[in-house]
Amino acid sequence: MNNITNFVKRHPLVGYFTLAYALTWPWIPLVSVSPLWGFPAVFGPAIAAIIVAAVSEGRTGVKDLLDGASGCAGTLSPWVCPRSSRLLL
Repeated sequence: MNNITNFVKRHPLVGYFTLAYALTWPWIPLVSVSPLWGFPAVFGPAIAAIIVAAVSEGRTGVKDLLDGASGCAGTLSPWVCPRSSRLLL
């Protein structure tokens, strides 16, 4: 497990894509049974991003990832941020 952690810390992009595919593609054959069975595959990339951020940067990496997930981060946020999201701020 330590080798995998060190690899993800050195190469987070490769770790992300590997984990995203590993979490998404096993669900795809279940879509032939019912479209709802494949619904968890939608969350594979998001879960992979959270895991890679936690492994590579720790708690601060996850916090930074989730703070930017609202789409309103940055200096241009009053102009770029959707109106519905501005109401939540």
